[in-house]
Amino acid sequence: MSEPEDATARYAAALRALHAAAGSPPQKAIHTQAQARQPQLRVPSSSWSDWINGRNVPANDKVAVWLISFLRGQALLGIPARRRLDQEAAAEIRDFNRRVQQAPNGTTEADRGDVRHDPDQREPR
Repeated sequence: MSEPEDATARYAAALRALHAAAGSPPQKAIHTQAQARQPQLRVPSSSWSDWINGRNVPANDKVAVWLISFLRGQALLGIPARRRLDQEAAAEIRDFNRRVQQAPNGTTEADRGDVRHDPDQREPR
């Protein structure tokens, strides 16, 4: 391989690692985020595929900088952990709704005083 191909391959490997660390956001999400910023940037799916598979690198430096910044930000935010928390929150909501539906006479746990809003709150006497 020539030197430019080695650099392209290294870029692609680093981009794949960063993409994985960011929770592997789909290309459509990357495209949408690029379009949402001002000024808008273009990250077409064919270009994304070329970059991540080592066929070439972004020609526009602003796109390259934004892409790395976006993926780093997603990785630092811990998107997979946030998704897990979202799933746990959704499960809690489902459980609460099920308990409300099963409550006698349409009362909820809050109506009966069974819900504590503050984890440090003392138990009712």
